[in-house]
Amino acid sequence: MSPSRSRLDSANTLDWTLRVGAAMCFVGHGAFGVMTKPAWVAYFAVVGIGPGAAFAWMPVIGAVDILIGCLVLVSPRPAVALWMAGWGVWTALLRPLAGEPVWEALERAGNYGVPLSLWLRMAPAATWRGLLAPGRFPAPTPATARSARVVLTATVVLLLVGHGALSLAGKPAFVHNLASVLPANAASVLPVLGWFELALAAAVGVRATVPLLLFVALWKVATEALFVSAGAPLWEWIERGGSYAAPVALAILIRVPRMAPRAPSDSTDDVVRRRSRVQGRGRGGARRPPRGCWPGRTPPNRRERCAQALRVSPGSTTSRTRRRRSLSYPSPKWGIGFTGSRSASS
Repeated sequence: MSPSRSRLDSANTLDWTLRVGAAMCFVGHGAFGVMTKPAWVAYFAVVGIGPGAAFAWMPVIGAVDILIGCLVLVSPRPAVALWMAGWGVWTALLRPLAGEPVWEALERAGNYGVPLSLWLRMAPAATWRGLLAPGRFPAPTPATARSARVVLTATVVLLLVGHGALSLAGKPAFVHNLASVLPANAASVLPVLGWFELALAAAVGVRATVPLLLFVALWKVATEALFVSAGAPLWEWIERGGSYAAPVALAILIRVPRMAPRAPSDSTDDVVRRRSRVQGRGRGGARRPPRGCWPGRTPPNRRERCAQALRVSPGSTTSRTRRRRSLSYPSPKWGIGFTGSRSASS
């Protein structure tokens, strides 16, 4: 497989990883809205909405979230990705605004970091209408790959720090989840897991490697699956899709550090310089003998090729070479020379 084809396949894998992760977050979140999750009442109270209106608004918000999640899979658009990132930040901030620890907002970094990375992968929209048009995913450049890598690294670090800090604080939901597999000593093991996740966050922040990030992805898949083993709906695991997609997407960016080669300059001087190298010209349009065609040293089997190389096609000379020239190379074998003549068309 050619390097360019490999880069293209990696870019497609990266885009689909981000799209699937963002879709899982919103579809899972929307499912709880349709189911009218009672824990959301406290978050509606932050903006002054009472319990009755909160339960009435939950299915509407849930339906919109599901629609947005499906749209990012079928036809991603810049406006949709920006909405997902902004909505993910707001819903995460509602936790500390409602009196919960700030770690709750950090632990949900995958809900807003993955859509933001997806938006960075799209071609910039020149107009407002372009924000609503279907997004285009051009070949990644070093600049866009660097921006996405910074966002994804911060996302992975924040979600690990948030989850680890909540484990150290002994969050009751985490203790209940861990008790489904360790019923005897879940409360004592949970802080150890919290310190382990903080160590993982430090390792990712200092030097993220592909094996480390793949381990983080598997770790998040396993730890979030404890919700299901503890009896919670499957949507709890699906809602945290950004926590699985972020380390995988970051591993893809690290695996292919140069996503796109630097395009050559198309200035006039560069074009003339490249043509001069190809045609064997020196400074001022002077003809340089091709490699292996020096006078007195040209092997017999290269004479015809050298003579062909010294001929200039019409229209390929400059004003300083618009006169007929001939280069004579003496043959080392017979003492006679062969002539490669060229003339420029006017």
